[in-house]
Formats: sequence, structure tokens, C-alpha cells
Amino acid sequence: MSLADPKAPDAGDDAADPGHGPGVSRRHFLQAAGAAAGLAPLAAPAQSPDERVAVAPTDSPRPRSPTERIVRLRINGIARELVVEPRVTLLDALREKLALTGTKKGCDRGQCGACTVLVDGRRVNSCLTLAVMHEGREITTIEGLGTPDALREVLALTGTKKGCDRGQCGACTVLVDGRRINSCLTLAVMHEGSEITTIEGLGTPEALHPVQAAFLAHDAFQCGYCTPGQICSAVALVGELRAAALSAATFEAAPTGPSPRTIQISDAEIRERMSGNVCRCGAYTNIVAAVREVAEGRKA
Repeated sequence: MSLADPKAPDAGDDAADPGHGPGVSRRHFLQAAGAAAGLAPLAAPAQSPDERVAVAPTDSPRPRSPTERIVRLRINGIARELVVEPRVTLLDALREKLALTGTKKGCDRGQCGACTVLVDGRRVNSCLTLAVMHEGREITTIEGLGTPDALREVLALTGTKKGCDRGQCGACTVLVDGRRINSCLTLAVMHEGSEITTIEGLGTPEALHPVQAAFLAHDAFQCGYCTPGQICSAVALVGELRAAALSAATFEAAPTGPSPRTIQISDAEIRERMSGNVCRCGAYTNIVAAVREVAEGRKA
């Protein structure tokens, strides 16, 4: 009995399989089948958009742990969604989640009142109440009260200046439906639907408003802090003159007889109408000259 040749093929691997025809070994058959199985996913037909499971993107916050929940609040007139734990106070939610840092944390025990906010018009110490207790409630913080704060801190319209914050200096003057007001003395919620014009809305660097151009031409400012309020006030003043709205100076110019029907544009008239706007740099002479130029139509 002779030993098998070591170079001879293994009958168990490379011998022809009678069921697969001549010249096809079991090893080759298995290798080909494995390769075909690997390529099968690549050859699968692409799914249509309707056949795929669509995951719509969402901006809504999602709880990151089983203890968190979504709370929906109305804060300063805006609907907000927060993800907080039930133990989070309203104060911490306002400051840490929404960056409304006008509400202050003082004693954190309800004794100092620094954290006071309005909930449905009633004042509460926000450090003593939980955010989840105010689902759907209307919450007003200091940022939602004064118009200068709303313009400056919420809308970043910082051209409107906060000076005395008492309606005496005129630095916060803006136009509401064409009439000038001290925005520090009025509430933002009082002007829903009104047309509010700040210094940012009067002109552009490429196309200045006539009053802005006149202020530049007459050098009617120095430090410039009061200038936005001065210009807004001057724009309204010109409108008042054209509408023949009377002032105290109008009557002083004609102390006797019937009320005057026409207004004489004069330095005294302009000074009276601009008296609510203080310039601590003392540029009044040039301010009057700039306003008079526009009022007389020399700057259209």
C-alpha cells in the first residue's frame, strides 16, 4: 500500500462535486457563494422617499433624563419651552435657562424681594416657586416692562439711550406712530401694534435722514450720547410744525387776540419744543440751527 502524494489535492476540499458538474470544487463553490452574499446588499434597489422612515427635525427641547420634563411658559409675551427638573425654581429657570438676568438672586429665601416677577399680573418671589407650577402662565420680568429695556436688551437697538430713566433728559426719545415719547416712561406692552421708530430706523449711512444730515453739517453734537434722542425729537418737531401744532412759545409770540393759525418758525419756537432734550455738552446753539434748517425746508 503506497502513501498518498502530499501535493495531491485534498478530496474533501478540491475534489469535483458530482452535483455541480465537472471542474467545480466544493471550495470554489463556497467562496463564490460567500462573495455573492457580500455584494447582495450593495445591489439592493434604493428605497423611495415614501418607503423610508422620515425623521422630521425639531427645535423643541427634549428631556435628557427621566427626571426632566418640558415646561411651556409665556415670558414677556413670548411662548417659550424649557427642559427643567421639577425641583428647579422659576428664578433659576429665568436666569440660567433664558439668560433673563434682570431678575436678581438675593437672599434666595423670599425675604429681600430682589427676585420679584409678575405672574398673570400678580407679583411673586420667583425663588420660592417652581417653574413647573406655572405652565401656560404669563410671566413678566423686568426685561418686559420698560420700553428702553425691551429695545436695548431684547432687540439690541442700543441707539436709544438710557439717561436719567425718569423722563427728564430725553435721551430715550423714540417715535410711536409718528409722535415722540420718552420710552423710559412707557411700558412695552402698551404699544402692541404701534409703529415704533428708533434712531436706527430713520436713515442709513448711505442715505441719511435730513435731520441727521443737518446735525452733521452744523456739528450739533459733541459726545453724542444725547444725539439719538435729540434727532428723534427734532424729526417729530418738524412734523408738529408742518401740522400747525401749537406750543407755549407760539402763544408767547402772540399774547393778545385770537389763537394764532400759523406758526412762525423761530429759534424761540424750536428751543421751546426741544426743551425736553438735555445736552450736557451744551451744543444747543448748533442743535437749534440744524433743526431750523430742516423746518424751513432748506434741507429736504
